[in-house]
Amino acid sequence: VLATPGIRAVFLFRDALGLSMKGRAVRTLDLRAGVVFSWIGIDRVSGASLAGAKWPLLNATLHHEGRQSLSNAALGGVVSFSQRSGKSLIIIPFGKV
Repeated sequence: VLATPGIRAVFLFRDALGLSMKGRAVRTLDLRAGVVFSWIGIDRVSGASLAGAKWPLLNATLHHEGRQSLSNAALGGVVSFSQRSGKSLIIIPFGKV
């Protein structure tokens, strides 16, 4: 378990990195322009905000069937993820997408 508040686990998949968030949490990542990622609500996530991405979010609700869970792209630099409650997963594929 990481010492970063709100981050519970890091998963290494065959072709992707997964970062989980739980409860009130903030996570910032420094990503190159065009890096594709997804942010998925594992259960209902409230107060989800995303900055530094092609399609930002402000105080949105995420859930596994929601349109906000689709792929997004970094603008280049810091991408900020924050949520008020719930459980979510940030997935960053590596290699060709």
